[in-house]
Amino acid sequence: MVKTQCFRLMVAVVVTALALPAAAGELRGAVRSVAGEVVTIRCDGGVSPNPGDPVRIGFDVPGVGFVPLEGSWKVSLIGPGGEVQAAPTTARHGEPQAGHIALIETAATAARPAAGTPVPAGPATVAGPDRSGLPPIARKPWMGLRLDRTEADATSGVTIAEVRPNGPAARAGVRPGDVILAAGGAPTPNSAALDRATENLTPGMSLVLRLLRLPDIVEVSVSPDLPLLDDPAVQTAIGFAFLTGSEIAPDEAKGVTWLERAAARGDQDAVQILDTYRNRSSGGGRSAGNRPAGVYIAGTEEGKRPAWFILETGIYNSVAAAGAPVRDLPPDIWPRRNNLSSPDEVFRSLQPLGGGWLLWVDVSIHWGKIGFAKDRVLVQCFDPSGRIEWEEEASNVMAQSADHSVQLLADKIDKKLHKKRGKPCLRP
Repeated sequence: MVKTQCFRLMVAVVVTALALPAAAGELRGAVRSVAGEVVTIRCDGGVSPNPGDPVRIGFDVPGVGFVPLEGSWKVSLIGPGGEVQAAPTTARHGEPQAGHIALIETAATAARPAAGTPVPAGPATVAGPDRSGLPPIARKPWMGLRLDRTEADATSGVTIAEVRPNGPAARAGVRPGDVILAAGGAPTPNSAALDRATENLTPGMSLVLRLLRLPDIVEVSVSPDLPLLDDPAVQTAIGFAFLTGSEIAPDEAKGVTWLERAAARGDQDAVQILDTYRNRSSGGGRSAGNRPAGVYIAGTEEGKRPAWFILETGIYNSVAAAGAPVRDLPPDIWPRRNNLSSPDEVFRSLQPLGGGWLLWVDVSIHWGKIGFAKDRVLVQCFDPSGRIEWEEEASNVMAQSADHSVQLLADKIDKKLHKKRGKPCLRP
C-alpha cells in the first residue's frame, strides 16, 4: 500500500512538472522570506514585474524539473533591485519557504519600481543585492548550522546545536541534535574534518550529509547558498567583522549598525558584543578591573588523535564549578578555537572589544598501540594584558587504550584545576 502511494505521488509530480513548462516572458526568482501569507521574492537579472502578475512558487527536482506548490500568488508590491512581494490568490495554497523558486509571468522589461509604490524596509534591502562591500562571511556559501560547542566525543561525529530558520540545512530537513558522520562522502569525526570537507562549497551545489538521528542513520542533500542577510546570526557576524576589521577594512559605524539590527531581533551574541564595545568606548574597558567578568577558553592540539574537545568539556565544568562564567569567543576565531597559532591570536581578536581573561589549552596526543603514550595537556591562565598568571600540566605515559589515556588526562587536569579555585580565571 505504501509503495503504491509513493508511486502515485511520483507520477503526479512528474505529470505536473511536465504540464507546467516555463512560459514566455517568465521571470525566475527565489523566495527570500515569508511573513504570514506575504512572500518576498528576489528576481534574477534585476528586472521588476508588474503588480498583479501571476506567480507560481515551487522547487526543482533533479531529473524532473520545476514542481509547483499548491495554489497561486500574484505580485502585490514592487521593491528596488528586482525585489517584489506576492500574495496568494487561492484559498488553499502550499507553504513557501526561503529558497523556494518563484516563476512570474510578466511582460515587464524595466527594472524600476512603479510610481508611488512603497519600498520594503529591512537589512537585506539596505545592503542591496551587491555584496562586494560586505565581509567574506556574507559572500561565502553557508549551510545555516551552528555546531555543539562542547562536542563531548570528538571522534564520533559533529553534533548540530542549531539549525537556522529558512537556511539550506533547514530546507533539507536537518534537525538540531543530528550528528554529522560524513559530508560529501568524507568522514567527519570532528569539526576540523567537517571544515575540510566543506571548504570548497559553491552556491547551488549539492552536498550529501550522513547523519546519526537516533536510532537511525539518514542522508540528506543540502544545497549551500549565500547567507540570508536578514538572519540575526549572519548580521552579528557581519557586524563583528566590520567592528574588528576581520578580513575587511574596519568600519565601526557599519559594525554597530549591523549588530543593532541583530540585537533588535533578540540575538544575544550581538547584545553581548555591543555591551562590551560600548563599555570599552566609554572607558569602562580600559582597566582589567572594569572588564566584564568571565573567561575565554581556546587553544591548540597536535598528535595522532583529536582530544581537545573532550578535555574542553571537563575544563568548562571546572570553570563553571568555580563560579567563573565562560564567555563566547568572537565569531572570527570561534570555529578554530582548538586550532589557533598562539594566545596572541586570541588577544588580537579580543582587543577591539576590550580584551579579557584567557584559559589556553594545549593538547598533545601520541598514544601508541603497544600501550605506551606520550600524551599531555597544558592549561595556562592569561590576564587581559597577555601575561601568564599560572599554568598546570598533566601527562600520561601508559594506558589501556587511546580513550583511556585521554580519560586519565581529563581526571588529572580536573584535580589540578580544582586546587586552583579562587585563583585568576577560576573565580567569579
